[in-house]
Order: sequence, then C-alpha cells, then structure tokens
Amino acid sequence: MMTTKIRNLLDRDGRYFARRVVPVHLRELLGRELRTPLGGERAIAIRRLHGALADFEHQIEDAEAQVLDRRKKAPRRIVRPRSPEQVAREQYEALLALDDDYRNRGPDYANSELNHGRIEILRKIAAGRATNVEMGAALSHWVEVLRQNSELPGAFGSTEWRNAMRLWARAEIDLLARVQDRDEGTLDDKGVPDFLAPKSSEAANQPAEVSIRGLFAAYVEQSQKAGKGQVAARLWAPVVEKFVRFIEHDNANLVERKDVLRWRDHLLQSLSSKTTKDVYLGALRAIYRWAEDNELVDRNPVTNIKVTLARQVLGRERGYNDQEATAVLRAAWNYQPRSTVEEGGRELAQTSAARRWAPLLCAYTGARITEITQLRKQDIVDGEIPYIRITPDAGSTKTARYLDVPIHSHLVEIGFMEFVAELPDGPLFYRDNSRTGTTHPSKMVAGKISSWVRSLGRLDKRVQPSHGWRHRLKTVGREIGVAPRVLDALQGHAARTAGDGYGDISLKAKKSAIELFPRFVIEDEQA
Repeated sequence: MMTTKIRNLLDRDGRYFARRVVPVHLRELLGRELRTPLGGERAIAIRRLHGALADFEHQIEDAEAQVLDRRKKAPRRIVRPRSPEQVAREQYEALLALDDDYRNRGPDYANSELNHGRIEILRKIAAGRATNVEMGAALSHWVEVLRQNSELPGAFGSTEWRNAMRLWARAEIDLLARVQDRDEGTLDDKGVPDFLAPKSSEAANQPAEVSIRGLFAAYVEQSQKAGKGQVAARLWAPVVEKFVRFIEHDNANLVERKDVLRWRDHLLQSLSSKTTKDVYLGALRAIYRWAEDNELVDRNPVTNIKVTLARQVLGRERGYNDQEATAVLRAAWNYQPRSTVEEGGRELAQTSAARRWAPLLCAYTGARITEITQLRKQDIVDGEIPYIRITPDAGSTKTARYLDVPIHSHLVEIGFMEFVAELPDGPLFYRDNSRTGTTHPSKMVAGKISSWVRSLGRLDKRVQPSHGWRHRLKTVGREIGVAPRVLDALQGHAARTAGDGYGDISLKAKKSAIELFPRFVIEDEQA
C-alpha cells in the first residue's frame, strides 16, 4: 500500500527526518537546510514532525532577526530623491564635463560626425509628438539612472513621466548644440541653460528639491528589503499621485501644514473620516516620518494633523448569530454551480468549490477569507492531527508569519480532506494561471464569496459577510471557556502580556480547543 507523502518528512531507508530548506539569504548562518532525526517508526515520526518544524521556524526567525540587526547597524547610503529638473541639470553638467575630457584625450572624438538622427528623435520628444515607447527607448540612459535611485517620475506613460521625458530631450538638444559649437572652435564658459537653472530670485531661500514621488519610491524600496511594503506600494501609489496633483508641485520641502489641512478638508467632502485618516493621511504621515528619520526633508508638515472620527454606531453584535450562521453555511453546503446561460454562464470548478468550502472553513477556523481562498493543496496537512497551514508563501498574511490551524472533525467527516486529496497540486480555489494584474487571484475569489453571501439575503447588513466569522469564533470561544491565549493563537493574534509570550501553543492544544466548538447543522432540513 502506497503511503501518502508528507511535506518536510524525509524517509532515508526507514529512518525518518524532519527537513526544512533554508532561505538563500540565511544560509550563511544556518546552512542549506535544517534536519533532525525523528526515529524509525513512521507513525511516531509524523507525531514528532510538527514540533521539529516549529523548532526550525524558531531558528529561522532568530536568523532573520540577526540579519535585520546587521542591516540596522550597517552604514546606509540613502539617496535623496531628485526632481526631473535636478536630474537634467546634473546630467547636463556631467555630460558637458565628459565632453571636455574626451576632447583632451585626442582628436578622434572631436573629428567624429554628429548624430543628426538623434537630434530628430529628441526634437520629436520635446514637441510631445513621440509615443511612450519611442520616448523610453531614446532616453533609456536617463531612465536607467533614475531607476537605480528609485527616482522615476510617475508611472510609464503618465503625464508626469512624459513631462520629464520632454524636459530631458530639450536638455540634450541644448547640450548637443553646445557640443557642435565646440566642434567649430566656439568655446564658452556658460553653465546650464536658463530653463534648467534655479530662479535667481528664489535661489537663496529655496528649500532643497526633494521629490514626493521619489520619497515614496525610496520608502517602498527600503520597506520591501525588510520584507514589508507590498501593500503600501499598491494602495499608496494613487494616494501620492492625488496629493501631488492637488498641491500642484512635487517638492516635499515646499509642502506646508496648511497644504495638508486643505487636502484633508477636500478629502472629507467625498470620503469617510476613517478612510481619510487611515489611508490618505496615513500614507502621507508614514512617508514623511520615514523621510524625517532619514534626514531627507527639512520638516514634517503632517505632524499632529488630526481627523475627528465619527462615532461608530453598533446596533448589534459584529459576528454571525446562530440563525445567520446556520442559514449561510447550509446555503454554502447545498450550493449548486451555475451551468447554463440563463443562470449566468458556466462557472469555474474552483469558484464553485470556494462557495461551498470557504464559508465552512472560515466558520470553523476563524481565519480571514483571503487566508482561506489562497490555500494550496500543500497547505493542507493530513496527519494524526489534520491542519491548515496559513503561510505568506501562498499569497500574504497580515503578520507575515505562518499559522497552523487544526481542521475541525466535522470538516473531516463531511469530506474536506477527500476533496483536497482529489485535486492536483496548486491552489484550491482559483486557477494557477489566472493572474492577469497586480491583484492576487485569491483576493478576487474572496470578493466573490463575500458578494455571494451578501446576495443570499440571510445576513444582517451590519455584519461583514466574511470577517463576521472571526468575530463569532472569538465570541463563542469565550462562551465555551477556551483559554484566551489559545483563542488568540487560533487566529494569529499576538500575546497580550510578556508572560503569555513564553512557551508555545501546540497543535495539540489548538486541536483540543477547536473540538470544543459546537458543530453547525448544515444538512438540508428535508434530508
């Protein structure tokens, strides 16, 4: 009889080992892999496996902390983001100096022909007649300089990007004219052209030019090196663009407190106070705080900018009540996939599976809906204690750490493990090749599930269709006497006290707690 292959369990001629491959950036400290013996009996080895893997994770976390500590102590060079005008000035001066250097080396350079085709494409760019692709190709050397320092002015093809391209083309046209004058023996000592020079009347008091977009790009780049910043890069980019357009310039040092107050009041006309505070001002506050900490800006105009939040009115509990839970889970369990045009067209098998299993998994684990919809076959572990591993490797987690949650026996009895076993490797609830944009497919599926649950008409509109399960698990857990620390561990919540942080909540302890939760009656009433 063929035995089921279990991830991280290594069989070497009847001797079993726990094995974990070490991430590349940690191999200097830990080697290529972590391995520990589990004995010669498979059943005992499986029971010991989880403890061994937990120990491996602790070793990896300690190594990550050492690497992070090294990075903090290492001297850092943070490039002050420059505006397109600054880049043009500095490149103009550098290329002019390079021209001098080449002329001093010998006559070959000065005798070479000027590239008239180059001048034609530059004129086309400066006039705004060139396509985005033509601009990017012709000025690729300018773009590369900026990309290396995270200073690209806006997204490819944006208004800001094209404006910068036209400015740089104009600068290079002027530079080539200077080069041609030198070829003819006309020497000059003038500096950069007037359109690139800072205004003389403002030069004495003008704050240093620091691009807001450049600051944001540098902030995201440094955050991502520490394993963070993915959400900020996606959600805050449009916020930064809207702010720059609102204040009509891109110099972080020119932003005053009154500008931020004006923007806040403008946002509150169309957005909720919570969105204004947490998303829009939150993004600006984080960027400026980081820039201030790194001495990239003269001041922080977002300090002490406040938004008065509307009082939240709670007319009922935030989680599902018993009647709502039973109604929604029964609808999920009895769901029949669409298969005709009249019903809206045939839907994917993965979507049908998500409608059936995702609500049940949320109800019995208290996990976030996206943590469920991103699950892969390899994340479902069938052993003495079947469990789900919620891991950033599958998509994302709020804490950027893995979490093991035992599978309730009711889910096992109604066939969840058989459902998983029959699937090919890969995601459970979306097609592996379905990603077409920046949004992870699991998030799209999660949105569909929430919309579908809402469409059933069985849930109070004041209860969130997916997050309501997390509230319910906490409420019921308290009612049945699950220890607070274990209840927190089931949902990945941090320890509340220093004392709670000592020791681990084992899979066995979690399993005992999970089985205390009462079963839902999901079979059809007529069955």
